[in-house]
Amino acid sequence: MHLSPYASLVQSKDKSTRSMEGKKCVLSIDAGLANRKSRSTSFELSDQSFRQDGVSIGCDYLRLEGMTVSRGELMPAHLVFESSQILGRGAFSTVSLAHWKRPGTGKPVDVAVKQFSLVDTSSRQRHMLLKELKTLCQVECKSLVLLHGAFLETETVTMVLELMDCGSVETLVGKSMSGLDEGIVAALSYQIFSGLSFLHDRKILHRDIKPANILLHSSGHTKLCDFGLATLGEQSLSCTVLGTTRFMAPERLRASPYGKSSDIWSVGLVLLECISGCSPWQDVKSLVDLVVTVEEVDENSLIPDNITRGLQEILLGCLRKEPGTTYTAFTLSTFRYYEWSNSYSYTTQRKEFRPVC
Repeated sequence: MHLSPYASLVQSKDKSTRSMEGKKCVLSIDAGLANRKSRSTSFELSDQSFRQDGVSIGCDYLRLEGMTVSRGELMPAHLVFESSQILGRGAFSTVSLAHWKRPGTGKPVDVAVKQFSLVDTSSRQRHMLLKELKTLCQVECKSLVLLHGAFLETETVTMVLELMDCGSVETLVGKSMSGLDEGIVAALSYQIFSGLSFLHDRKILHRDIKPANILLHSSGHTKLCDFGLATLGEQSLSCTVLGTTRFMAPERLRASPYGKSSDIWSVGLVLLECISGCSPWQDVKSLVDLVVTVEEVDENSLIPDNITRGLQEILLGCLRKEPGTTYTAFTLSTFRYYEWSNSYSYTTQRKEFRPVC
């Protein structure tokens, strides 16, 4: 039987069920969540504009809640695409390399262009597009990918984003045979925590932290991207099951309420993958097995012995199964493990790493 991502472990007194740590539990489906439809928001689409949920996009402009984000400097004529340079493909979007000829400036700027067709897409997919646009319009941080603007052309929304020219952490780990050098992992993790701290302070959960959504630049910068699943300013704990299952926190796999700590757990799993070159769940073959494995695992058993004590403490601060017991992103970024050169500048130099053992 195929189980949806809404499968969760619930307590049961049924004697025939499987025993776990002295308690009885059975795998069940939360039918209410599984059958819940995506929020349907009315939208307007014409040859000249697309409007929905406070976002307005035209042939040369992007506006959010009446505020102009970009106008005139971005339109189809200003972009020259590299036909063979597809940077990535999603379920309903494509990211390509392009050169942006910004009016009034000299040399074209290399950018990443994300295109989303509004034809034959579901309300949930449009909602994800709007969430990403809203998040990127409302936040600006050195550890988050920058949105230059967006426009509409022939029923396709085009987002023009900062180009991260070294690809993703997923690509970097894939090229390594036995994981990344600890100095690289330290520099990555510090900047990831910086970006998450910025989001969490503004009550935004990313909800899809994974290697493919962490991008790298030749300057040494690491930035978070892909905010289609992000929550925006929600006060209450979320209880939906969205995102990439392998990196989900235990409470999310159970479809239980979750908060900021679920993002931190995901970072811990990403760092483990960076260190070892593979996922700690690589032998898990199904969602059911994943849920049971995560419930049963001892967090301490996940921590490698061949890394410095400082990095072990970082991982232990991330990988705590009890919701709310993980350290915050800000606290993790202040660990003594991170010692940097005083002359470092985000725009001119590369951060030097000296692990404290």
